[in-house]
Amino acid sequence: MIRVRPPTPTLAFDLLRFGLESALRQSLPPEEPEVMRAMSGLGWRWYRLAKRERARLMLDEVVRTFRVNSRTAEAVVREAHDLTLQSRLEGLVLARIPSAELDDYARVTGAPEPGSFLIFPSLSGVPLLLMVLARRHPGLTVYRPRGLPPAGIRGVGPLRDSAINRRRAVARGREEDRLGITWIDDPAEIPRRLDAGAVVAAAVDGRTWEEYRISSIFGRDALLGTEPWALARRYPVSAAFVSRRRDKLWKIEIHPPEHLDCEQWIRERAEPWLEEHPGDWAMWLAECRMLAATDDHPLFCEYATDERWRRWR
Repeated sequence: MIRVRPPTPTLAFDLLRFGLESALRQSLPPEEPEVMRAMSGLGWRWYRLAKRERARLMLDEVVRTFRVNSRTAEAVVREAHDLTLQSRLEGLVLARIPSAELDDYARVTGAPEPGSFLIFPSLSGVPLLLMVLARRHPGLTVYRPRGLPPAGIRGVGPLRDSAINRRRAVARGREEDRLGITWIDDPAEIPRRLDAGAVVAAAVDGRTWEEYRISSIFGRDALLGTEPWALARRYPVSAAFVSRRRDKLWKIEIHPPEHLDCEQWIRERAEPWLEEHPGDWAMWLAECRMLAATDDHPLFCEYATDERWRRWR
């Protein structure tokens, strides 16, 4: 018997998400982070009901990437959903968190030096990482295109180009503008900012770079942007990581500046850290897998749906 999946009521779902985000943005108390921590325990239950396909893909990606058994992978997926919900709830109030209360959200070790290039994987806690850095180091610049995604991937989930999602993007952009971060969307602007002494941060595994190269991550062929490693030959590079501790505070680690090429950084910095904190990267793995069908540079080459990725060899 063939089961036919009923169509998703996209308008109703977009309206529900927009209404819920708007209500939570106004009602969540930024001075009481324990409220968001308590609610994060609902993450796995919520995503299991509303995002079942994403959870299935995440489970498969965790097994493929970290080579763990199914029971361990299920525990990683549960953790990933819970800490992602906490991050997204806190993301709704980031602009309203008093600077004096940042220690109630995160503990920070290390600090970026002026004129250094700060790189990080796309971890669930990155929004808080950037907010904390912006408060402690005014003038922080972040490379990340904003607004609606390119037309080719606008039909996927919350990326649908609908009036509701456009309003969500505007509301999110308004909140981000209050964080004290300078956002740039042109890679050519990065060296100019670094030469001016600014700290520039970027996701090294982001899908918005202009050129890519094939690298190996956990033994899998991956497409990573070439621009960060071209910059690493000219500027000091600091690695940044953010993970959730057992008490649900975030731990932010800023490594001292060093000169590493792409393969060194993956082998000596990224892989050991990610292997210890798989849940913090698992949501990004699932999102990249979901968008692979519309992406000519998927994170991992093995799940490309056509041959377009081969132009990056």
